[in-house]
Amino acid sequence: MIRAFLPALVLLFAATPAFAVSVADATGRWICRPADPAWPQILIDHTEDAYRRCDQNTCVTFEIASIEADTARVTVHFGAGNHLAVASDGADYFETLRIGDAIVHTSGACAFNGDAPYTPATGATAK
Repeated sequence: MIRAFLPALVLLFAATPAFAVSVADATGRWICRPADPAWPQILIDHTEDAYRRCDQNTCVTFEIASIEADTARVTVHFGAGNHLAVASDGADYFETLRIGDAIVHTSGACAFNGDAPYTPATGATAK
């Protein structure tokens, strides 16, 4: 009986799609690369509940205030009136940031990076 059941079980697991990670899961770190290289990179760091905007030399860190999600988009709220709207899979983002009296908009795409630490000097992660 087990011999007959085992091939069916293997087929079931082989046909099951891989687990898709979403920004809404609030796990690990997401690195967001801007469309314009002059804009800072963004790191959504769920491991430390931090939202970081990083250039080549330094990061400005905000506490993640809240995360709202629906089936396709996630909005990460940080700082005073700032937010990042991102596709659940990170495919694209649109950031709205208030700096003094000005409102700055950036856009780009994000990728899940697991729990690897971020190195702002290189824009890379240490694994």
